[in-house]
Amino acid sequence: MAGEENGDSVMRREQYPAKFKLRVIALAEKVGNRCAGRRYAVSERNVRRWRIDKHRLQHCRSDQRSFRGPKAGRLSFIETELAAFVVASRKKGVKVTWNMIATKARVLATAYGVSQDKFCASRGWMNRFMARQGLSDGCLRSMPLPRYPVFSKHRTEKFSLSQIGIVCQVPIYFDDPADFLDVDDGCCEYDPSRVINVVLACTADGQKMPLYIGFKQDVQDLSLFPSNVHVRHVAHDSDVLHDWVQTVWLSQCGLQSLKKSVLVVDRNNSIADPRVHRVLIDKETQLLEAPGLFDAVCCGFQSALSAIYTDWIVGDGLWRPRWSATWSHIVDWIALAWLSVQRTVVVRAFSGYNEKLGLRLADESTNDRSVNARDIQKASKASSKLD
Repeated sequence: MAGEENGDSVMRREQYPAKFKLRVIALAEKVGNRCAGRRYAVSERNVRRWRIDKHRLQHCRSDQRSFRGPKAGRLSFIETELAAFVVASRKKGVKVTWNMIATKARVLATAYGVSQDKFCASRGWMNRFMARQGLSDGCLRSMPLPRYPVFSKHRTEKFSLSQIGIVCQVPIYFDDPADFLDVDDGCCEYDPSRVINVVLACTADGQKMPLYIGFKQDVQDLSLFPSNVHVRHVAHDSDVLHDWVQTVWLSQCGLQSLKKSVLVVDRNNSIADPRVHRVLIDKETQLLEAPGLFDAVCCGFQSALSAIYTDWIVGDGLWRPRWSATWSHIVDWIALAWLSVQRTVVVRAFSGYNEKLGLRLADESTNDRSVNARDIQKASKASSKLD
């Protein structure tokens, strides 16, 4: 008899997925716990326990069988401050990436005396951290490009890749090192005057244009910055694209002023600014909008910039005050992050989006004309020899 009871108890220890438990709960709410247990061959005690955990079962994976595991991480003192950092960054409108979470976690671990040999902030740890803190990771995943209609199906002009410019205005917000290390309600104030507007631009063949950086604060000595970086004082975000067109785009297109060109603007920038339209129309430049075209490029740029800034904060193991970060430091960081973006990333992004833009490329046609010219020359030489 004891053996039979032990056998029954072993059978009751079978694990059920969450979707099965929800079916049992749905039936138990109609006919009762005992009838639902008999219908699905489970004990009434399990039905009662599952009904208590109904909310958790509805918000977990359908194949999850239990809620085991530690309820708090091994470094719970780090997770509390890290969760506050994620929440504060999202309140500022900053897109929090996996790289930002990892670098912030390593900074906190170093501050608490935990070596990187014992804690490396792996992707698995970050997933468990987000689940323990109840934070959504939806904005951390790469979103698919939106399907926008073709802008014009009857374009007759043909453009080479060097005649197609792609531009994206990226606002960057540098936290105080003190805010980055100690996150509380008093340090989470968002100061719009500290926003730096960076304009990333290149041609469709991956050739990068000079970097443009717009500071909202007045910069006295511009000779401190590299000559290939355009540093300007632009007080309003809506004036950045207009100033970039006059400073960078027109100077790049000056040598090819006789050729028509296309400027593709990513995201919701100042494309509706009538000043930008007037300047480009006078130079025979068509203006198109392609939201999401530069997402992969901007993500790589921001990740590299975040890593560079974090390395500067924790450099030599000493926390540095904010005023030690000069304008030259910031410009060098941005230029180094833009330099780290590979040319193939830009080419791949444009090639996958050109079908929506409806632009006709002239590369194939020019190649065909060159091949036909060579064939004609060969035929003429052969005929002259026969004569």
